[in-house]
Amino acid sequence: MKKNDWIFFFFLPALLFSVFFRFKENVLAGSDFSFVTLTENSLFRPLHKSGINRLELDSLSYLSVFIDKNNKKVFLEKNSQEKVFIASLTKLMTAVIVLENYGLEDKVVISEKAIATFGLAGEFKKGEAFPVKDLLYILLVESSNDAAEAFAEKMGRSEFVSSMNQKAKELGMESTVFFNPSGLDSETDKGNQSSAGDLEKLTLCVVKNYPLIAQMLSVYEMDMYYEGRLHHYMRNTNVLLKEDSRYSWGKTGYTIKAKECIILVMRPPFSKDENSYIINIIMGSEDRFKNARLMEQWIKESFYW
Repeated sequence: MKKNDWIFFFFLPALLFSVFFRFKENVLAGSDFSFVTLTENSLFRPLHKSGINRLELDSLSYLSVFIDKNNKKVFLEKNSQEKVFIASLTKLMTAVIVLENYGLEDKVVISEKAIATFGLAGEFKKGEAFPVKDLLYILLVESSNDAAEAFAEKMGRSEFVSSMNQKAKELGMESTVFFNPSGLDSETDKGNQSSAGDLEKLTLCVVKNYPLIAQMLSVYEMDMYYEGRLHHYMRNTNVLLKEDSRYSWGKTGYTIKAKECIILVMRPPFSKDENSYIINIIMGSEDRFKNARLMEQWIKESFYW
C-alpha cells in the first residue's frame, strides 16, 4: 500500500468523527436542548439545566433535596436551619415514639381529657379502646390531636414528650424541641419548634426505619372500624396524594403560629428507582399546596433526569 493510502486511512475515521458531531451539534442547536457544564457537585443525575432561574417561594423556610443510595443533592433551600413552629408535623415524631414503645395490638384507652384536646378529628367517645395500629391511622391520616394525647397518656405525658426530645437528640436534630405530642400552639411561646433541616433528618429516619408510618401517610381515604362496626370515614389532610401519583406520602400541619407547613416525599420524575426520592419541606406558608406544586414543577423542568 502506498504511503498516501496509509495517510488517507489514518485520517478518515477522524474526519468522519468530526463530521458526525458537527451534524449533531447543529441539530441540537435548532432545538431547546442546552449542554450542561459539569462541576464537582453535579457529576450525577439529575443535572441542572443552564439558564434556569432559582425558584423563590413566599414561605418562611423551605428545603428540597434529592436522595439516592449513594448521593444527596440540594435543589432549593431558604432558612433551612431557622427554628420555626411546626404544628402537626410533630406527629411524625409522635408516631416514631409509639412504634418504639408500643405493640401494634396494644390497646389505648381514650380518656375524657384526650377528647377535650382541640380538634374534632377521630370522633372519639370516652372509654373506647383502640389497637395501636388503628389509632396510628387516625393520628396520621386525619392528624388527630386527640389520638396524639391518648398515645402520650398511655406512657405518661411527660415521659412521652421527654422520649420525643431524646429521639430528636439521637437524630442530630439540634434545632428541635417538643412540648406536646400534637403540635398545637400554647398560650406561651412554648410550642413545638424545629427547622426544615432537622425535619429532613426525621423524614429520612421514617423512610429508612419506619415504613409503616410512610405506608399510613400514603393513604388518602379509608373507613375506620371499631369492634366490627364502622366508626367513621377518614380523609387525609394532604390533598396532593390524590392529585399526583408521584407523591409517595407526606404530612401537613397548621396552627396560627406555624401557618401552613408540609413535608412531602415523592418519586423523581421519569424514574422507577425505589432507592431514590425527593424530600420537599415547606414551612410558614400562606398556601402550602400552591407552593408545593410550584416546587414540584420547578424540579421537573430544571433538571435532566
